[in-house]
Amino acid sequence: MRLSALALLGAALAAATPAAAKFVRFPESGKPAWEVHVPEDWSVKKGANQNLMAFSPDTRARLVVQVLPSEGSLDEFATIAMNVAHADGWKKKRPIAISGFKGFDYFSAMGNSHGNRFNIEMMIVRIDAGHVGVCDLLTDVGIPGGELAAGHQIVGALKIVK
Repeated sequence: MRLSALALLGAALAAATPAAAKFVRFPESGKPAWEVHVPEDWSVKKGANQNLMAFSPDTRARLVVQVLPSEGSLDEFATIAMNVAHADGWKKKRPIAISGFKGFDYFSAMGNSHGNRFNIEMMIVRIDAGHVGVCDLLTDVGIPGGELAAGHQIVGALKIVK
């Protein structure tokens, strides 16, 4: 679980050469899976850590989705993920549902070695007894409102198929 959590946040910050896309299903086959609608000017890359990453045109907003094994509580998962990524502990959470699957939206922040700060919105929903759906929206502090709105539009249209 610790490696998956680190991969989830770390991969979102890695450099990438993504390809443009409008609709993506991830993983491409099997269930459960995410269905993600990405704006035409955003780019998409499949990560090496079983995740899908989407980037705004200037990469100041990044979205990462995964389906991961987890049997523990969602709070425990969020805490471990934030600790492994060296992010600030989550400060608040709110209940959410994605495609009827219930969970929480956790809010935090982190910095990198270049002194940049990122806001983290980590959405975790329980898909079944052994799996969670995780979606991170990572945004630079001070991101323009349009890119932030585009990121929230993607999140608002997310679906999980099971």
